Order: sequence, then structure tokens, then C-alpha cells
Amino acid sequence: MGTLIELANEVHDSVNAALKPLGLTHASFRVLAQIGHNSCTHKTLAEHTNCGASNITRIVGRLEAQDLVVREASEEDRRAVLTRLTERGQATLSEAETVLMGVEQRLLRLFADAKLPRPS
Repeated sequence: MGTLIELANEVHDSVNAALKPLGLTHASFRVLAQIGHNSCTHKTLAEHTNCGASNITRIVGRLEAQDLVVREASEEDRRAVLTRLTERGQATLSEAETVLMGVEQRLLRLFADAKLPRPS
């Protein structure tokens, strides 16, 4: 462990491994967390998570199949579809955030011990 790329890979792999028992990936967690802040459209999700529209549709579909989110028509604009968390989604998001706090602590210790080359 020593290069920035190796550290980035470690973050990615650690987050995915920690979220796997919850049926989530890093990408699906980011979408779930964004929905947890406020019900939103797919366009808003794409903008706030840096995912393409097709990826958002696929991720939201998986989250919906897991009963973590539901899609419903907006009361303000019937053309818009909002995605919101279900009770199960709220519980899963809370559990995922707790799990990721542990991952964050482990990774911070790992980063502190890493010998990254200093720019000259």
C-alpha cells in the first residue's frame, strides 16, 4: 500500500465489502443517502451522485425491488416522479451509515500509516 491509486482501490473495495451484507454497493448507497435527504427525481439523483440517468434508473429499480424506495407522482407536478425511502429503506440507510463509520475509522488509520510519495 503506497500509491494513491492503491488507496483509492482500498476505499472502493472496503466500502463495497462492508455494504454487501446490506444488499448495497457504494453507488446504491450514495443514491439511497441522497434520497434519504429528501424525496427527489431521477434527474436530481443523477446530478447529486454523478451517475448517468441510465445508471440511476437501474439503481433505483434495484432499491425498489429490495423495498428500500418507492416511486410516486409529485403532488406539485404530476409529470414528475419522486423517489422516497420506505421504512425499510430508512432503517437500511441508518445501518449502512453506522457500518461505514467503522470503515472510515479503519481507512483513516490505514491512510495515516501509508507512505505516500510527496510531490516535489
